[in-house]
Amino acid sequence: PSNRKKRKMGSTAPTASTAQITQEVGLILALLIISIKTLSAFLPMILHRISSRLLINRRPKDAVVLDSLGPLPCKPNLTDSVFIAIHHGIYLALYEASDADLMAQHKLFGKRIIVPLASDMQSKPSSPECSFAPSSLASIFRFDEMIRAAQRHNPAHNIVLCTGLDRQVQIKGIFLTGCHMMMTQGFSYTETLNLFSHASIDLLGSVDAEGLTVACCWRALYRAKTLGWIDFGDVFDTGYDNPSRIFIEEYIHYASPLNGAVCTVVPGRFILFRAPSDTPKGQLWVDEGGVRRFSAAFYAELLQDLGVTQVLRLGCPPAFADDDDDAHDSDADGGSAATAAA
Repeated sequence: PSNRKKRKMGSTAPTASTAQITQEVGLILALLIISIKTLSAFLPMILHRISSRLLINRRPKDAVVLDSLGPLPCKPNLTDSVFIAIHHGIYLALYEASDADLMAQHKLFGKRIIVPLASDMQSKPSSPECSFAPSSLASIFRFDEMIRAAQRHNPAHNIVLCTGLDRQVQIKGIFLTGCHMMMTQGFSYTETLNLFSHASIDLLGSVDAEGLTVACCWRALYRAKTLGWIDFGDVFDTGYDNPSRIFIEEYIHYASPLNGAVCTVVPGRFILFRAPSDTPKGQLWVDEGGVRRFSAAFYAELLQDLGVTQVLRLGCPPAFADDDDDAHDSDADGGSAATAAA
């Protein structure tokens, strides 16, 4: 009896083996992984359809206000010609800031920053028929730097540049935006021109006093970039001798009327500067009537630093006669005409 009791107490119900349990758990995990992958593959499409349906059925809160907008700067039914999608979160609106923000609410979804372009962009035309005046390289660089800074500080926002209704500011805004696309975004001249093909402004017909168009200036800037003369990523002179490159900070410094108004045309080859003036003995410059005039000694030292070896005078007095640089007179009686032609 004692033996039977022991056998009875020691007996157990049949249980599943460890291998069977492991196999079942693995099967459950495999099914779970397959379900998650299937759901993740279809979830974006499902959410996109739901959000699209909601956006289509939703009437904008300011639709009534949009309907009551005043006259647009061009054809009112062609909004793409006055609210231009430039590239990756950059937009150009030919509106005032308030109207540009209103249109952005309907055209864009997400955060946005409205950047009114400065009123001082308005050029002073030399004649009523002139609608465009080219910007200096310094202005082009500062505008490019402004857009890059806005995108860097607001990576999740759309940048909406608004020009207002003034035609000259609109043309200048288009011109500077196109320069940014070529210098920073890597667009070619042709691609940049195509960006604004639907704009309400005829870029080929917008000319300055000399007959230059926006397209002409874009083509020249792109040519300088492809030749390696200009690179907005190479701003400072780091000490390496690279005479074929314009360093922007140095260019802006010397191009200022306060520092000589010396402009590089072809780096290492060709520069332009104003004719020296007679100044009191020992003075390198003098300020008169709100204008700073520089002596020949000032320019002689500066031109030597820039590696200039030949100076061509356009109808100016022989100010460099005693300097080491070779100076050549352009003509005997048509100095002003030669200067204008140059």
